[in-house]
Amino acid sequence: MSIDAAPLPLPSASAISVTATSGLHVVRLSGYSHAKLLLGAGEFVESAAFKAAGHSWRVKVYPNGAGSIALYLVLAGEPKADVHTQFQFSLLRHGSKLTLTHDSGRITDRPVTFNANTRGWGFDNLVEEPDHDHLKDDTILIRCDITVLKERRHDLGTLDLLRDCNDGTTVQETPLQPSASTIAVTASTGCHVVKVSGYAQTKLLPGNGNRIKSAKFKEAGHAWRIWCYPDGDRRRPPGTSRSTSSSSADPRTSTPNTSSAWSSTAN
Repeated sequence: MSIDAAPLPLPSASAISVTATSGLHVVRLSGYSHAKLLLGAGEFVESAAFKAAGHSWRVKVYPNGAGSIALYLVLAGEPKADVHTQFQFSLLRHGSKLTLTHDSGRITDRPVTFNANTRGWGFDNLVEEPDHDHLKDDTILIRCDITVLKERRHDLGTLDLLRDCNDGTTVQETPLQPSASTIAVTASTGCHVVKVSGYAQTKLLPGNGNRIKSAKFKEAGHAWRIWCYPDGDRRRPPGTSRSTSSSSADPRTSTPNTSSAWSSTAN
């Protein structure tokens, strides 16, 4: 009489898989020279929100970073969990068809984590100044490659060690379809001439800080007046005896970012 050995039970099994989802976005910054004049150190322009690698993002551009262009990737919206991401910024050569160049890009050396407490990561020193290949018609093109890593755990029930794990399934990679957005910094210019008649009489005005002002005029999309202080403005550092300044004519509007040049002519 023989007793057959009972078959061993199949072991339980679980799986851990780490998947990567990638996306590509191109930011077009037009008016680069205007942005450098408009923004000081620590100030930025920001792209519209875009979707890439399963999340919504924005790109912050600091034209006057720490001696170079600074770029930051910002997670838009409220994240429900940590988002582990590796990303790369590059300046594109105009007409290069999204081709990366080694001399104008930075990539994170390891994945970084975006969450409710840390919404942005970036580079303070991408390039010192775009060369003629990367700056055309006062426009730069910024490529942002984003890869999000996600860990998944699931129970497989039982594992048949004798089963062929190759089920014949093939995965075909789909080429990235880039999205794009534009940041435009524009400049409006104007010129106005004020004629001061009887200048000698204006010097009789009592004391420093007294002014005469022009009528309201419109230039560069805003309304203005010119204030003239024949004996200087006591609120400003000492300088020449004659001081001239401009101001927005409507105090209810926000003060525009401006630069101005003054000159005087003698009859």
